[in-house]
Amino acid sequence: RFWASGVVTPVRDANGLLIGFSKVMRDMTERNKITQERDRFFALSIDMLCIVHLDGRFQRVNPAFQQVLGFSEEELLTMSIFDIIHPDDREKTAARYERLSSGEPVTLMENRLRTKDNTYKWVAWSYFPVPEDGLAFGVGRDMTELREIHEVLRQRAQELEITSIGDQVVGP
Repeated sequence: RFWASGVVTPVRDANGLLIGFSKVMRDMTERNKITQERDRFFALSIDMLCIVHLDGRFQRVNPAFQQVLGFSEEELLTMSIFDIIHPDDREKTAARYERLSSGEPVTLMENRLRTKDNTYKWVAWSYFPVPEDGLAFGVGRDMTELREIHEVLRQRAQELEITSIGDQVVGP
């Protein structure tokens, strides 16, 4: 057994009477295997993967994307990335999308995305554009927890610095 794609064409005589069919078949086994591997990679990735139109509308999202934001795939496919970007991050993100439209990849962009429960998650993105198709391929990683840890460490360092300054003896 193998996967095949075929085209069947009617064969007619000089009077237009159907006398048979011509069939051309193509072995699609390898192509289907590659497609299945790609789809499996897309589905199993722990990173947020998406294909977006260059105006920000989602074309495809993977399960990790849905897990981070809480929206279903169907909901996300009716949205634009700009529908869920924090208002303070929209201008910067729009400027990056303009660069994508001109064919320039975006290697690092961070923005906050609204979740279904109306909280925000920090996401670090990289995008590779395909302007001739009007698409970009994006990889995002939820950075919310890491940013929170950095903020706690920054605050603790600041507290320690203030304590250290207060403990210093000022001499004559």
